[in-house]
Amino acid sequence: MTGYTMVANVYIDSTLAAPADTYTTGLQLFDQSGPSTVWESSAWDNVGSGTGATNVGAWFPVTLVIGSGSGSTPSAVDQIGVQLTNIPAGATGNFYIDDITILPSSAPTATPTTVPNYSWTFEDGSSDGFYVDYNSGDTITPTSYSSLGITNASGGVSALDMTMITGGTGGNDMQIESTYVNISGSNGFPINFTTLGATGVRIQVYVMPDAAGSSGYGAANYIKANGDVYSTGGVGGAIPGGYSYESIALGQWTEVSLQPSASSWTTDMSDVTGLGIEINVYGGTQSASGDYIIDNMQVY
Repeated sequence: MTGYTMVANVYIDSTLAAPADTYTTGLQLFDQSGPSTVWESSAWDNVGSGTGATNVGAWFPVTLVIGSGSGSTPSAVDQIGVQLTNIPAGATGNFYIDDITILPSSAPTATPTTVPNYSWTFEDGSSDGFYVDYNSGDTITPTSYSSLGITNASGGVSALDMTMITGGTGGNDMQIESTYVNISGSNGFPINFTTLGATGVRIQVYVMPDAAGSSGYGAANYIKANGDVYSTGGVGGAIPGGYSYESIALGQWTEVSLQPSASSWTTDMSDVTGLGIEINVYGGTQSASGDYIIDNMQVY
């Protein structure tokens, strides 16, 4: 089963999560072979309640590429599961899983059945309106999957290669943003999420092997709307500025999603002017480098 992708849709009541700003409650998929010591898990998905609530009160997908971890025996997987960690003492509530799917390596990563309103898939060979918004010198390049040599995330032939260079202004951060979506040859921004019935944005992210050597990697979506900036873990003027990152793992796809919950979003969601993602290399190094692939960004 090496390279097979397991996806589960998950719903967690906010009562089972610690406050979002403590970054303690989390969720992972896992597969196991024989003894409990022979197992691997997906990247940690933060689960938080209260201000900046993350991954509670709504369905979201969790993904694991089997064989991507050192503790796996892909030829002898006899258990799969979902693990919710660090539930507050005495907490009660509901935790649901549904539609667990295992796909061969040649198939696109499964996504929830919700039909996206808009998608950025880079199939026309362009950057789909994305540009580097932070860390001068970094580059983005539409690139074919055949040259990348990685599992396809969208069913198409191309993705967007984000190259972080050593010595840029941001050091260990790279931020790209799109303020353009091609709708019959015209710009679709501003996007009215209210009219569309849309609730958020999601994107697939892959950490390439040349980014190895860090203590970890994180990604955060953000939405610019009506002069405010919403990101994983909060709302404010920074992008994403100290808000929580979702961990992304080396050598596998991770879906990073954002569904703003701040009270101001009810008004701002009718005037979305930009969508973006920031990659953060953990460990404090200011000389980070490497390639990060994104694909299939969706407003849904």
